[in-house]
Amino acid sequence: MEEKKVEEAIALIQAAAEAVERARAFLVGASVSLPSFPPTDLGTLLPADQESARDHAKKAYRASPEWAAVHYCLMSSSCSLAVSQLLIQQPLAPHSPAEVITRQKKMVDEAKAAGRAAYRSALILCDPDTH
Repeated sequence: MEEKKVEEAIALIQAAAEAVERARAFLVGASVSLPSFPPTDLGTLLPADQESARDHAKKAYRASPEWAAVHYCLMSSSCSLAVSQLLIQQPLAPHSPAEVITRQKKMVDEAKAAGRAAYRSALILCDPDTH
């Protein structure tokens, strides 16, 4: 792809990422309180605290499943845009094998996070108790 088009694509993806972040900030500013506990964070809690965190999240999702779904859709979008930015800004080919592996791992992690967030949104809409 020619350099001008690459620069335009990067700018468009950056603008989209900024718009998603503004929407997420709006939700926080609008007092839409939605707990989010990544599995790694929950794993650091004592079992009783893990259960308490899950109960708190379930109550919030039941009270406002649409907003919870929006929250996770925006999170998914943010992660997907991060992967897109990485791919366009620095294609995999011209890097050393170690750099390629590091970048691929980062992209895979972001893509997994995007998928998990989108799936969580669907689960909340189907049944807020299954989050």
